[in-house]
Amino acid sequence: MHISYYMYHLEFNANYGTIGQRNRAGALLRITFEDGLVGYCDCHPWIELGDLPLSKQLLALYHSSSTPLLNCSLLFARIDAQARQHKRSLFEGLEIPPSHQLVSLSDDIAPFTADEITFFKIKSGNQPEEEIKTLSSWISDHPQIKLRLDFNEKLSRNEFLYYWKSVPESVKQCIDFIEDPYKYEPDYYTEDQEQLDISFAVDKSSEKALEFPQSAEVIVHKPAVDLPPKFSSSNTKLVVTTYLDHPFGQMCAAYAAATLKAQYPSQIHCCGLLSHKCYQGDSFIQSVQSSGPNLIPSKGTGFGFDELLKEVPWQSL
Repeated sequence: MHISYYMYHLEFNANYGTIGQRNRAGALLRITFEDGLVGYCDCHPWIELGDLPLSKQLLALYHSSSTPLLNCSLLFARIDAQARQHKRSLFEGLEIPPSHQLVSLSDDIAPFTADEITFFKIKSGNQPEEEIKTLSSWISDHPQIKLRLDFNEKLSRNEFLYYWKSVPESVKQCIDFIEDPYKYEPDYYTEDQEQLDISFAVDKSSEKALEFPQSAEVIVHKPAVDLPPKFSSSNTKLVVTTYLDHPFGQMCAAYAAATLKAQYPSQIHCCGLLSHKCYQGDSFIQSVQSSGPNLIPSKGTGFGFDELLKEVPWQSL
């Protein structure tokens, strides 16, 4: 197997709450497999979420070692290679689910609602008073929207319950789910979900939460680092999201969401696949298109971007 790479940098449009640095680094990978097939993938680590830094990811790849991120990346590269061999798009015959839009507290959501986007995700828990004030204002101006609050387990259970008491009823009525409100514990999640009459979503402990379907109504699946989930309950909803990575990784997540929708049509909820709107434009980001809440597949073979990938200055690993 021969590997080439290209280091890229992305810059967020805004401060999205608990997310790390405004400038993000990752690497596109071109994999030539032993049978001669060539496929592409993305490697975009989040050290804040426990991933090894990019340099160590590439070193592990060089030494044929594995990480959760690399395992998934190489699987996507193989899928991409097989599709490119047959000169077909991986999105043929598939339907990408609609998505929410990640926003910051400083965003004007009016342009998004005008574009018929209804679901909004907010990284929460950093500035409770400002958050609640902003959410209340949004609901007042746009009562049709649905909110997804992601706390990234930053609060204790008591801190979350105190936060929840401060949320006006008008806002509570518009909340679709609360993601990772505090460190996952099945019994507490089950109790609070019932007592507070809200839906919890689990991301960080999604694999464990699948074993306790009563503890979370929603499972968040990130194909960049998670293997396809196995449901034990037909009532569990699945939200597939990008890793806020490169547009190539974005298309990999969209493909995973579309294939899961084909398998579990009644369980796939509004996803999180519009991450290109969170970054300042480069040639790849500018090539990504969406219509309202719907991501449009990139043109080309495999996961797309055929012409742009030809222009990349690849280096041998």
